[in-house]
Amino acid sequence: MSRMKSGLGLGLVVAGLVAVGGVAEVARGQVLMIQESAGSAAVAGGRIRSVEPYAKLLGLSKDEAEAAAVLHEAYLQACREAGEERRKKFAEMREGGPEAAMARVQELPKIMEAYRERVAAAEAQFFDDLAVVVMAEAKPELWEAAQRMRRREVGLRSSPMGGAAVDLVEVVDSLKLPAAVAAEIGPSMLDYELAIDRQIQARDRAVVKEEPLVPGRVMSIEEIEERNRPVREATIKLREVNEQHARRIQAALPAEYREAFDEAWRKRAFPFIYKATQTERELAAAEGFADLTTEQREQVALLREAFERDLKRANEALESAMREEDEKGMVGPGGARVRLFNGPREDTALDLAKKAKAEMAAAARERLGRILNEGQKKRLPEPEPEAAEQVFTGERVMIIDR
Repeated sequence: MSRMKSGLGLGLVVAGLVAVGGVAEVARGQVLMIQESAGSAAVAGGRIRSVEPYAKLLGLSKDEAEAAAVLHEAYLQACREAGEERRKKFAEMREGGPEAAMARVQELPKIMEAYRERVAAAEAQFFDDLAVVVMAEAKPELWEAAQRMRRREVGLRSSPMGGAAVDLVEVVDSLKLPAAVAAEIGPSMLDYELAIDRQIQARDRAVVKEEPLVPGRVMSIEEIEERNRPVREATIKLREVNEQHARRIQAALPAEYREAFDEAWRKRAFPFIYKATQTERELAAAEGFADLTTEQREQVALLREAFERDLKRANEALESAMREEDEKGMVGPGGARVRLFNGPREDTALDLAKKAKAEMAAAARERLGRILNEGQKKRLPEPEPEAAEQVFTGERVMIIDR
């Protein structure tokens, strides 16, 4: 049985992408590329999170599932050991301070390559052993489906672009559809699996073609953007495949499941947009207060209705702005969205959309405060970190201004 192969991750997985001052002469509009890593997707996309989806897909017996769990724990232990070795190497590099670390920057690729090789070997061994446990040669179609699942787990999870990182199989599974409904949309789901798998592999081929970066080399913004262009374009196509099939799957579902599917899809496609705001949490809490007067209850209900309308418009504006940003941006360390600016940075459409949403949410919270009395306001949920100032939280953005 051949090993289950993983494609490369999103490509520009960088240990450091920084504008350095005082260490090297860096011209305006240039960025010092510290280190690149276009290694195994197992590293770029993350570890195998759980063996349970594979056990379910492959129809493992109780004994087989238990054996698979033992193999998975051995795999995780190998990954932990590789990670600990990498941390030790990084700690050694930091000895002597920032200047010493910069002088040893050439060692980073070797450290990362050693880590990738160990994690990739652990994953390959896990799937080799799992193939024996499940007798994969006797069920080639199911084994191929398991391979596609892993490529989705890796290739989609490492995509920073809104809509490109969604696995529609997981979206449908979250709906917990009756068996008859799941069977009805089965052909649509298989079409999706095959289509997204082809595009994941196409995106990975674009990564392979990238020229290796030279550690410590100073590159212009234009050079970085051009280097990243094939991967960005392939990732946009990945998003398009997801969007096309999301529409087809939604249309194939019975009417009573379509709204739930759309909501689940959007929350996964744009998690930072659809994360619950502090205003939503406070409105939900206020509606549950037993000591509201009739007038207060009516005012809170009207406020929620108006806020939900405004929130829908704000989220739609954010989606549009994020799509625009995705098509102009690039992929950075750990899947972060990187925005490069040559000179002073001006607010983008995404910045303005975030600000508009934050102001709208803050105004609604202020109105709620005027409806409630002091005792009731003290029982409202505490804001999450930064939530009071930043409604649109959680987005991973790296801004480089030079």
